[in-house]
Amino acid sequence: MKPGIKLRDHQQTLMDATKAACQVHQRVLAVSPTGSGKSMMIADLIAWGRAKHTLGAHYCAARYPR
Repeated sequence: MKPGIKLRDHQQTLMDATKAACQVHQRVLAVSPTGSGKSMMIADLIAWGRAKHTLGAHYCAARYPR
């Protein structure tokens, strides 16, 4: 993660991006939650979120199951 970014702020940003993408049924690129600078497709972000138990991923998976 980049210096100066609080973990909670980073998690909230991920959750907001996940919700927004799900609400409009888009496959969008999101910043990697690992802070590696790489991008992920939203489906990959959801999978990562499931592994990490993030609220945004659970919201998206429950509302728009595959």
